[in-house]
Amino acid sequence: MHKGVAKGTRFRLFIGSLLWALTPLFATVLALLVGAIAATTVALSLPQWPGWAIIPLCLTVGFLAGAIWGGIAGALKACPNVNEILSTIMLNMIAVQGMNFLLRNPPMDPMQVEAGSFISQTARFPLTTDLPCLIPTRLHAGSALAVLLAILVCVFLWCTTIVIASDRLENLYDHIPIPLARHCH
Repeated sequence: MHKGVAKGTRFRLFIGSLLWALTPLFATVLALLVGAIAATTVALSLPQWPGWAIIPLCLTVGFLAGAIWGGIAGALKACPNVNEILSTIMLNMIAVQGMNFLLRNPPMDPMQVEAGSFISQTARFPLTTDLPCLIPTRLHAGSALAVLLAILVCVFLWCTTIVIASDRLENLYDHIPIPLARHCH
């Protein structure tokens, strides 16, 4: 067999396996996008609410919307056995087009419309949604919240068994052309 053909086949197997293994990341990014859209909608819809109520509400709505949107790809894989790569890529396109529609329509910054620039950005969130600064810089409580959530996710991942993720890695390592890759997991 010609060396180029074997190398090309190996490369295609590697790329296919890589895409298959990265599908959960595609779904995660997609869920983050939809969660951000939902949280933005809540923040702009309730400008009179106090910060202590609107911030947790925005976070909760964002988490739930992202979970529901991410669950669509999981449900499509579980029930009719739809390829998760295709479903997440298509859901990505739907979410991006939905976000583009929203940035150019209802929540568009009225100041940009009046100025005639039509820059794709939302109106400024109410001042009550500003997180308190930790020190006299731009560093705010969101940084501390992000670190706390990262720690909680690490604890969750270390204390649970996720068989699907380890199976994906096993299959991915079978096609990586670097011998050391098998010793990384």
